Amino acid sequence: MKKANLYSFILSHWFSRKKSYSGKTLQTAFWSIVIGTMALTVILSVMNGFQLTFINAILHYDSYHIQIKGFNNEIFTFFKTNKYVQHVFAFSEQSTLIMIKNAPPVPVKLKYITKDTAYELGLYKNGQEDTSQIENGSVIIGSELARKLNRSTSQNILVLEFIISEEDGIVPDIKTFTIAGSFTTGHLDIDESFVFVLVNQETLQNRKDLQTGIILKNKYDFTTVINAIPKNLIQPHDIATWKDYNRSFFNALQLEKNMMILLVSIVYLVVAINIYYGLRRIIVEKYNDIALLKAVGLTGYDIQNIVTVIGAFLGVVGSILGISIGVIISNNINSIIHIINVFIDSISPKSASESLKILSQNSFYLVSIPHAILFSDLLIITFIASFFATISAWYASRRIAYLRPQEVLRYE
Repeated sequence: MKKANLYSFILSHWFSRKKSYSGKTLQTAFWSIVIGTMALTVILSVMNGFQLTFINAILHYDSYHIQIKGFNNEIFTFFKTNKYVQHVFAFSEQSTLIMIKNAPPVPVKLKYITKDTAYELGLYKNGQEDTSQIENGSVIIGSELARKLNRSTSQNILVLEFIISEEDGIVPDIKTFTIAGSFTTGHLDIDESFVFVLVNQETLQNRKDLQTGIILKNKYDFTTVINAIPKNLIQPHDIATWKDYNRSFFNALQLEKNMMILLVSIVYLVVAINIYYGLRRIIVEKYNDIALLKAVGLTGYDIQNIVTVIGAFLGVVGSILGISIGVIISNNINSIIHIINVFIDSISPKSASESLKILSQNSFYLVSIPHAILFSDLLIITFIASFFATISAWYASRRIAYLRPQEVLRYE
C-alpha cells in the first residue's frame, strides 16, 4: 500500500509539470490505442453478426443441431422428453431442379416436413399464418428464390422429384406444387435454393430416406444429449452433429476471424513502438529525478515498475475507452450508415447516388447490417492492447537498472 502511494506521488509529480515532447508522444500513443481498439471492436462485432446470421440460418433450416438416420416413435419420445431439446421432427431431403418454361432449370434442395414442423421452424413469418388453410403438398420457398422465379403465393412451380422405389429404383417425376408462402433467413444460399414441401405424417413416414432432426435450446449441449442416448436405440455412426456437418465452413469462419484480429492488431505494434520511444525520452528527461530516487533508497526495480505502470495505464484505459466507443458505434451502425447514405443522396446526382451508397441493397444481399458483441472478444482486445503497451514500457525501462546515481548527481 505504501509503495502504491509512493508510485502515485511520483507519477503525479512527473506529469504535473509542463508537457514535454515525450508527453505528446504518449498522448499520440494513447489515442492510437483508443482508435485501434474502437476499430477492432466495430469490425469484430459486424463480423460476428454476419457469421452468427449464417451459422444460425444453417443450423435452423439445414443441418440442425443433431441429425439421426431414420425415424421411429422411440427416438421421437426420447428426444421429446429431453430437457435440452427444443424441437424434434422427421424430415426427408433431396437435391433436385425447378423446371421453368423457356429458361434453364434452377437447382434447389427439397425438404419434406409436416405443417407442424414448418410452424415450429418459423416458416410462416413471411407467408400464410393460418396453417389450416395450407394444403398438404404445397411448398414454402426462400424469398430470393421466389424473386428469381417471379412467383408469389398461390402460384405453381414444377419440380423434378426423384421417387425411391424398391421395385423400380430411383424414378424421376415432374410434380406441380402450389406456393404457400416464403421465408427469409438472411443467408443467400438458403434463401435462393431451399424449398420446404409440406406433407402429412403418413406420407412423410412412407419416404425411404427419412431422417430425424433435433434442435437444441443451446447448440453446445449436443455432447450431453448424445451421451444420454441409450446404446440400443441408435448406432453411433447414424448420428451427426452440427459441428460434423459444417466442419469446413465453421473452421473457415474461425480462421477468417483470427486473421482479422491478427491483421488489425498490427496497429498495436506501431503504438508499442511509440510508447517505447516516448518513455525512453521521459527516462532521459527524468534522469536527475530517477538518480535522486535511487540515492534515497528506491531500487531500479521500483522505478522500472513506475515506468511499466505508465504503459499498462495507457493500454488498459485506452482499450476501455476505445471499446466503449466501439460498442456505441456497433449498436448504432445501421443508423450511422443511414445518415451517411442520406448525406450522399443529398450531394450526389440520382444516377450516381446508389452506386456511392455504403452497402447498397442493389449490390449486397442485406436489409440491415447484423452485429453481435461477444464478451470474449472484448477481453481479447483489452488483453492485446494492454500487453503490447505494458511490454513496450517494460522494455523501455530496462536501462534504469544500470543507472548509477553517483554518476548523474556528481556535477549537480
